[in-house]
Amino acid sequence: MEAIRPFSTACPTHYHFGSGILEGSIDQILPDRCRLALVVGKRPLEDTEAGYRMVNRLRKKAVDFIVWSVSSEPSVDQIDQAVFKLQKRSVDFVAAIGGGSALDAGKAISAMLPLNESIRPYLEGSPDHRAHPGKKRPFIAIPTTAGTGSELTKNAVITDRERSRKRSLRHIRFFPDIAIVDPTLTLSCPSLVSAASGMDALTQLIEGFVSKKANPWSDALAIEGIRCVSEALIEVSITNPDDITLREKMSWAASLSGWVLSQAGLGLVHGFASSIGGIFDIPHGVICARLLPSVLSANIDHIQNHSDNPDPLTLSKYIQVARILGWTENDPQTAAQYLVAILKQWQSILDIPSFGSLGVQSSHIDRIRSMTGQKENPVTLPDEILDGILRQNI
Repeated sequence: MEAIRPFSTACPTHYHFGSGILEGSIDQILPDRCRLALVVGKRPLEDTEAGYRMVNRLRKKAVDFIVWSVSSEPSVDQIDQAVFKLQKRSVDFVAAIGGGSALDAGKAISAMLPLNESIRPYLEGSPDHRAHPGKKRPFIAIPTTAGTGSELTKNAVITDRERSRKRSLRHIRFFPDIAIVDPTLTLSCPSLVSAASGMDALTQLIEGFVSKKANPWSDALAIEGIRCVSEALIEVSITNPDDITLREKMSWAASLSGWVLSQAGLGLVHGFASSIGGIFDIPHGVICARLLPSVLSANIDHIQNHSDNPDPLTLSKYIQVARILGWTENDPQTAAQYLVAILKQWQSILDIPSFGSLGVQSSHIDRIRSMTGQKENPVTLPDEILDGILRQNI
């Protein structure tokens, strides 16, 4: 039996999970007549069931709220503009209701309101980077998709269009103070949103599971999350979108994926996603769904055939994932083949578009690769392999 490796962890978020809990949770959490900044996605708030329910509850509590809409994945300019406008309102709380973009925007706004300055120098990797002091307005995360797990992470991913890159605003205090995960809010998700969000969660779970920083706690949660995705994703995206039990499994898996990445980090798929998403307006979940099979194939091949010291632990983890996704044989070689094949099959079933159809061309490969970090990927792949992964998906 392998010894348990030393590790440390923390989760300061008060986490509320359950179908139909939104209104009751809001009653418990927000005081009457408080001032609230409510961050939402691109759809008008009251055009969605979640938004309608939220507004009804806030009005009953006489909450003074201002709505701030995020039309795309949050950018430096969007956050700076929101902070400038909201600063004049002296809000007591920030809440975000929506997908990962709305949650990341709300998280960043809550962090920047006390500073009242541009977010750009506080993003990781900025040439003029400086540490954030960790002050923020209390933040409530209410996801309406099952994917990013931003309700249980300590970072907000922000696009810096001026520098064509995505970077994180990160601090241990940026975990949401409260997360309300009501799976009924995901029932209105279009098929492609459910599919791409679910594949984002799966990517985070698998990358965290095989990460160089994985620990026994993150491993246990990753296995549970992968199991939930394997049981629910295809049905909830295609054949049975109104099944609340399946929606609950996907919402739970998404939260687990956020917790796993906050503890163990991510890998090459997300390294590519940061680069591609900084240059092209492609949804993050679509990037992950497109790249996951190719990256896993390259990782496994490198460990098995191109490493002086093959890593049996990582290979055994990939085999565990294959078993969860349905592999039943005993030959480890076929486990790797099955894992890649089943994920490619899911790509087809879920109708995940190629990068080429979204504007990425072979001429972009050098630029994307030069901007890509491999994060906590279990192996370091050479440039020619990275180029091949991109080429396969154009």
